[in-house]
Amino acid sequence: TIGIELGQFIKKREAYNNLRRMDEKYRQVIETSEEWIYEIDTHLVFTFSNHRVQKILGYSVKEVLGKDFISFVAAADQAEVKKKCEYFLNDK
Repeated sequence: TIGIELGQFIKKREAYNNLRRMDEKYRQVIETSEEWIYEIDTHLVFTFSNHRVQKILGYSVKEVLGKDFISFVAAADQAEVKKKCEYFLNDK
């Protein structure tokens, strides 16, 4: 009936609005953080970075995205960091 459909529409709209508000809060936290927040995929490639990377490493977000995480680690530490990352990924 129309009443049921309207009720379902209202619930979906409320859920959408709540999701949008949560997304906005998340974005604010990410973009105003003093920390570098990033995401890497299972191949250790950057898929997300906030703008803080510019102040911390001197690279723009565009320069980081799609790059290998290990290449940003000091050469002397790369083997150990890669081993730990692979252990973590294989443990899941």
